[in-house]
Amino acid sequence: MKRIYAVVLACLGPTVALAGGIQFFEGSFEEALARAEEEDKHVFVDVYATWCGPCKVMDAVVFPRDDVGEHYNANFINVKLDAEDESINGPAISERYDVGAYPTYLYLNPDGSLVGRALGALPASLFVQVAEQLTGGLDSGFAELEARYKQGERDPEFVQAYLWDAQVELALFEGDVMQRHQRKSALENAANEYFSSRDFSELINPRDFALIACYKEKKPRGDALVEYVIDNYDAFLDVAAEIALARLVLEINFYAAQNSAQQGDEQYLAYLGDLSGPLKSAADYLAKLEPDSELLYDSMAPQFRGDYLAAAGRWEELLAYLGETLAQSGADRVRALRLAGHWLGRSPEPEHKALVLAYTREAYELAPDDWSTALSYSSQLIAAGETARAREILQAALDGLEGREGVANFRDLLRGQLDRIAE
Repeated sequence: MKRIYAVVLACLGPTVALAGGIQFFEGSFEEALARAEEEDKHVFVDVYATWCGPCKVMDAVVFPRDDVGEHYNANFINVKLDAEDESINGPAISERYDVGAYPTYLYLNPDGSLVGRALGALPASLFVQVAEQLTGGLDSGFAELEARYKQGERDPEFVQAYLWDAQVELALFEGDVMQRHQRKSALENAANEYFSSRDFSELINPRDFALIACYKEKKPRGDALVEYVIDNYDAFLDVAAEIALARLVLEINFYAAQNSAQQGDEQYLAYLGDLSGPLKSAADYLAKLEPDSELLYDSMAPQFRGDYLAAAGRWEELLAYLGETLAQSGADRVRALRLAGHWLGRSPEPEHKALVLAYTREAYELAPDDWSTALSYSSQLIAAGETARAREILQAALDGLEGREGVANFRDLLRGQLDRIAE
């Protein structure tokens, strides 16, 4: 029954709220602010992307819960914001609040001013705690837990509580990306010490699975606990939502395969093979929800084949593979040309560099309004000494972005390329 419920939740999509869960406002962002003013509430904005895995887990597991809905519906006007949807000003609103990762949760006053923000997937109780800390004046007491940990307290129950509450501290962390990464690494070290102190069979419970999902995400295959979770998938399924479990193990496998392929290591093939072996249950589940997911074999195999051949310097094989890929590219030809240019661009051979220029030129001709295609083509023109043409392409791309909101980062990249030519 649990598995069926998780599937139903995930299939409902990102803007549907179940009875008792978070009720998301159906109007515009500005209308949501006005409604908050009328009802004397704060505004909660879930900034997501359609491809974001943690976003999908929150949609399926946390947002529909009664306890979460009870708090958020009573205290907020709740808004769903697809950061990449220009029809609802998603890019512009995201840029206004400096959103750089997904999911990002914005907690706003009715005038739109920022009260605070949080980042990443969280268990339900901690997701409510974040709201209470930012808008309700709740003192988490985490400082006391951290002091006790630094003083050497290592009782397993205490460390579990420390790592649990640290998820909120990490979600609310206000440093830059590097500082947050360092903070996460320190907590991962503490988590590894905790996991190693327990028999892994003792970790098959809801709270410890949540800690594994937080502190082992994107870890490499071969990690003892990661392999234990994969080997005991059905046991963990009794204590975890299937969408969270499946995405955890498949993302770990994805990054392991990607790293191997990009290093020219044939081990990536073994990871692909595991999708029909130890990871089959997870892959079959995700295939029903997201047939085109990048975590599945049909998406991974073509991408990583090119990565592997380029990293291994097997240029003749890569050229043959590119010929096959481009011949079958169809509607995805622009993407196929970009990948071809990316892979073959690693070759030192002059004739290959000429091919890369031809690939990026064709991609630009097919999608001249795409700023990233313009950037790639201009880079190849610069390398070929055709700086005048590169300036022309870059300026045209900048002109195409003129007056558009939410594209400041793209403009900066294009201007940066122009500035480098001038230097």
